[in-house]
Amino acid sequence: GQTGTFLEMERILPEMAKMGFDILALPPIFPTGGGANDSVWAVGNDEGGHASVDPNLGTRDDFVSLVETAAANQMEIALTLPFHCSKNHYYIQEHPEWFRRDSDRETPLHHRPKYPNTISFDFESEEWESLWSEMKNIVLFWIKQGVHIFRFDDPETKPFAFWEWLIQTIQDQHTEVIFLAEPV
Repeated sequence: GQTGTFLEMERILPEMAKMGFDILALPPIFPTGGGANDSVWAVGNDEGGHASVDPNLGTRDDFVSLVETAAANQMEIALTLPFHCSKNHYYIQEHPEWFRRDSDRETPLHHRPKYPNTISFDFESEEWESLWSEMKNIVLFWIKQGVHIFRFDDPETKPFAFWEWLIQTIQDQHTEVIFLAEPV
């Protein structure tokens, strides 16, 4: 009934490798917030955003140790990167230009009715270049932590041009990186 930690995962990696597994796919590991009735799902709260880890899982150093132990056991970590945020993410206040707004121009639009706590980025806003650059920087940050496989939530909600640009830009520098899409 309790969330496992990076250190607990690290301890069982050698056993997983012996079973023939070579990839450990992780769900989002980021601090979350914005949920109704204590149901939290969307990325971001006062503990951080897309370049942070949920303290319930451990520290960033614990995560890097997990990645290193995986590599030592001929395994890779696949990280899920949701490109959206909670209403508590610092991007909402620091970069309001990155979000679509309701008719009142104050309230950021939600991602999908199914996920009312998830706020969408506007990948085609007037400030799309700074948003796209930030998304690239998030990927580069996790590459520096040793991650080379990324799974993206809801890729169909972002423009094709964004994915084409992101994948090409990253793979120009990091040919080893693999991009996966959540099935629609």
